Amino acid sequence: MEFVSILFFFVMFWGLGFSITFFIKKKDDFFEKFFMNLAFGIAVFAILAAFFTVVHIPLAWYVFLILSLIIPVWHLFTKKHSFKFKLKRSHLFLIVVLILFIFTFSMYLKGSFAYQLYEDGDPWKHAGIAKYIAIQKTALEPFEGGNVLQYVDSYPPAYDSLMSVLYQVSNNLVWTMKFFNALLISLGIFFFYFFVKRFTGRADRALFATFILAMIPAYMSHFIWAHAIITLLLFILFYSIERLGENKCWFFPTFIAYAGAILIQPTQAFKLTLLVIIYLVVKSLLMKKVQWNQLGAVISGGILAFVVWWGPMIVRYGSLKKMILGGGTSLSVARGVEGFTLKFHGTADRIYTFVDFFFANRVNMINNPIGIGVVVMLLLFFTIFVLIWKYKHLLKEKNHWVIISGAMLLFTFLGVHGERLPVQLWAFRFWMLFAVFLSIFVSAGFFGLVKLCKKVKFPVVLLIVLIVLGVWFTSGTQKWSVNTGSWEHTAGEFAQYGNLDSWKYVADLPQNSNVFFPCRNHRDLDVAIMGVDQNTCLWCADEKEFKLRWVNETPESMVRFAQSKEYDYLFLDGNCFVQLDENVTLFGNYLQGIGATGVSLVHKSQGGFVFKI
Repeated sequence: MEFVSILFFFVMFWGLGFSITFFIKKKDDFFEKFFMNLAFGIAVFAILAAFFTVVHIPLAWYVFLILSLIIPVWHLFTKKHSFKFKLKRSHLFLIVVLILFIFTFSMYLKGSFAYQLYEDGDPWKHAGIAKYIAIQKTALEPFEGGNVLQYVDSYPPAYDSLMSVLYQVSNNLVWTMKFFNALLISLGIFFFYFFVKRFTGRADRALFATFILAMIPAYMSHFIWAHAIITLLLFILFYSIERLGENKCWFFPTFIAYAGAILIQPTQAFKLTLLVIIYLVVKSLLMKKVQWNQLGAVISGGILAFVVWWGPMIVRYGSLKKMILGGGTSLSVARGVEGFTLKFHGTADRIYTFVDFFFANRVNMINNPIGIGVVVMLLLFFTIFVLIWKYKHLLKEKNHWVIISGAMLLFTFLGVHGERLPVQLWAFRFWMLFAVFLSIFVSAGFFGLVKLCKKVKFPVVLLIVLIVLGVWFTSGTQKWSVNTGSWEHTAGEFAQYGNLDSWKYVADLPQNSNVFFPCRNHRDLDVAIMGVDQNTCLWCADEKEFKLRWVNETPESMVRFAQSKEYDYLFLDGNCFVQLDENVTLFGNYLQGIGATGVSLVHKSQGGFVFKI
């Protein structure tokens, strides 16, 4: 069923995207229309997933498929169609973009499947929630006002709902999470190219920027989390904003793109909104005219997102603060020496230095890698020098993109350094955004360098070869190394006590086996049972209550309870050991007590035990 799920992926997204752009008369290239329809489909899906969750429409694959086909089928049978294809120079550029896509996709696939299960904690939870949604057909918490599932309400449901409907078709959870996460990130190569082509007005600039983005370590890894698709929505949002400046008919796709973008991940939605504000302010100043159409589209998109999700969540939780806490986000506001400091701390935030930017490493963070590389950083310095030297040329309308991208680059650069500043907005997550606008900005310097080479009669082809090789060896190889190595979970909740082997055993049990896992349920770790494609009842209140008090229950009562709930297996790992105050004797006696009930021990490892009930 994996192939069917891939086909479903493209049909659903293309159909949803086509449904909001078909009415616009445009002479776009066939490939641009195809890929950007896919991109807009992601935004539409995000809105639908939120709306369906609130109004209790099942988050089922067939619902999304039917909706994605209504407009295309109607259009097919009611309109005249003619297919014209003419080979253009830009298609040669697209071949290079395709090569970059293949490079990126193969890199992420190789790394994703280099180990059996998931990396770190977030992917386990996202996978478990995807299965929960597939079973329950909703992305709401199983208990009113609870926070059993970290990445559902008030956290927007788009990412996990998407993985869920794909899993409903593929029937292979681990494969679905890894394959489609890698595919989505890699498709961003196409989305970015078409966005930059519109933004800068030239395909060659877009191609160079896309190459740089694909090589920079700081731009995306194959880590499984909702951030994987936030940059995709950033590309289509600014693509549609640019198109709106040409044609007012792009108002509708633009406000859909913005609404979808802020219904993916809360913290990045805030940053994306700030980027939009920067764009509109700088653009308005340069054009000496307020960009009312773009502003209206963004405001409309914000209203739509509030109506379909954020408003209902505030009502559901009773206040904005409770809604934020319900979505797994914390806010720290502290009084500084000269006033207030606003600190949103990210889990990996730290102070970054020149070395972190200049030298890319083969050992890096896995969720949001850092680092740019020597050649790209030198190109950045050259770009800044050239633009200062030729600053008068920047005021020409055709060069406004340089100033706008420079302003966004400055904002994201400051964002990366949030640990040093009074305002901090999850600093380490700025790296991916910094990489995006850096890639665009340095394309101006590259073509300035090309002009210089022509003047001094230095071979341009040789220059391109030197830069490509330089970027590859100072950025690309490091990115490849980081993303193709094994990220197998060797620390944290699912591996720190040597229990990973036991989790692999549980994952290898017959699919949808009922596995009772009581350990550290105050942290809702049992969602990981569903993350390895087995079953446990996250939505059963009596089970939740029992798991929270199991340390006060006898081994016999635990076995009886699991049997009464028709579980097939009882699984205890190092997390149960933690709950017993890491007392080896006490844990050993508990395991012996379970064995004395007559159940059979079918698996034993350093940090885990599985009993057949």
